[in-house]
Amino acid sequence: FMYLLARQMFDLRFFGQLLPFGLALMLCFASFGSVGFMLGGLFNSASTTQAVASIFFFALYFTSGSAIPRDQFPDWLFRTTELNPMTHVVDLLVDVWTGQTFDQVWVSALVVALVGVAGFVLIPLTFRWDAEG
Repeated sequence: FMYLLARQMFDLRFFGQLLPFGLALMLCFASFGSVGFMLGGLFNSASTTQAVASIFFFALYFTSGSAIPRDQFPDWLFRTTELNPMTHVVDLLVDVWTGQTFDQVWVSALVVALVGVAGFVLIPLTFRWDAEG
């Protein structure tokens, strides 16, 4: 529905292929989902986890190029945001959306996958099951 609305209102066009875009989207969801679970295991309360995750997310979001185009950043910030994993999420999804092939997006896909692997490796080290509620 959102795509149809954006296509109608903003003349949005999809130049990629659905399967690679769907796979890239699932990779991004899994990667940052694992980071979310890892963060959830670090803190004792849901409210603390929520506050820290919000700060973490918004810092990554606003420096990734999804809110403000990175080419408008000063040089030092542009170079620094190359280290931001959310930058690679944005680059991967935009590039696959516009029809880039895997050999053109593999660096961003690798960074996103490595963030996900790190999150999944750290989940058992941080997550505690509290049956008492």
